[in-house]
Amino acid sequence: MSKKNNKDEIVSDQADPVPPGELLRRARREKGIAAEEVVLLLGVSPRVFTALEKDDYDRLPSPLYVKGYIKRYCSILGISNTEILSSLEVHMRAQGVSQGEPSIRLLGQPQSKIKKYKLIVPVLLILLACLLFWVVRPSSGIELGLFDMRQSEPSLLPQQKGLSLTPPLAIEPQSDEPVIERDVNRGNKVVSDVETQVLQIKVLQQSWVEVQDANGDLLVADLKPTGSTIELEGVAPFSLVLGYAPGIELSYAGQPVTVFPIAKDNTATFKVGNVD
Repeated sequence: MSKKNNKDEIVSDQADPVPPGELLRRARREKGIAAEEVVLLLGVSPRVFTALEKDDYDRLPSPLYVKGYIKRYCSILGISNTEILSSLEVHMRAQGVSQGEPSIRLLGQPQSKIKKYKLIVPVLLILLACLLFWVVRPSSGIELGLFDMRQSEPSLLPQQKGLSLTPPLAIEPQSDEPVIERDVNRGNKVVSDVETQVLQIKVLQQSWVEVQDANGDLLVADLKPTGSTIELEGVAPFSLVLGYAPGIELSYAGQPVTVFPIAKDNTATFKVGNVD
């Protein structure tokens, strides 16, 4: 009878794995680390920390941030994060929580393959037009002389052969205004089509930092440690998501920027630069 109960317990354990928050809480207690110390090192509010250990995903940001918190938590405890991240994926699937992680696109990388075709199609049309020109030209007998760079000599009438022609007078420009070549220069950087701006982020206390510029380029998306400084260059306005907004100082185009608005869980989502 006891053997049957043991088998039932094993099956029950396999069907209901330990949630990631419970694994973190057990590991913290085994290490003898206080919750307040982890809150300070993790750079989150006590409410977010409690929700993380209790697997309360309704009070947590998107799964992307939760994964970042778990990786940093495991680093603080000095343990591997493989088992806990696997438990997180199983737990989120069981609860129907969507991953919702943004795809990261490098600077200069095209957003889609359609833009490549936009460049190829005009080139093919030009080549086709040249091919038709060379096919039609001999049969029609039309001599356009587009590619004949030799200067034709003027034909003279018989009565003009004995005359000496004086060279034409040089025509001087009527306007005395000089031709000005303009060069747009801003901040010792020549601007061609789109002007870029510099956004500087100073991390006073560890926080998740995510920045996307107006072209849709994801410039940074990472959990940044305390004391780090990030300098980004892109097209304004910049869209920012901060995991711990009170621990961030911003500077846009050399001017300080106030981090606002800040939510109750100390996160912030806003735009900086040229915002209508």
